[in-house]
Amino acid sequence: RNILIPIEDMLKMEMRIRRGLDKRLTQRELRVLENPGTTLLLQQIKSWDGLPGVGKHDDGPDALSMCTQLPRYLDDYWERMRKAK
Repeated sequence: RNILIPIEDMLKMEMRIRRGLDKRLTQRELRVLENPGTTLLLQQIKSWDGLPGVGKHDDGPDALSMCTQLPRYLDDYWERMRKAK
């Protein structure tokens, strides 16, 4: 059985990216494999200035930021399921 756990983050994307990645990037907490996808992601992170704009490539940084939040959402979900029993 597959379980879908909704992830709803109401912050604006710029804040979400900053919250999820600033500390991890400055403290070098992320490790990545060398491949074309990672190269593209790193280019997007390096060129991202934190300001909203048309046509910016911020999907990669946003997705990575949301991935860093996933453990918290999983913990919250399992805690709600435990209490519901």
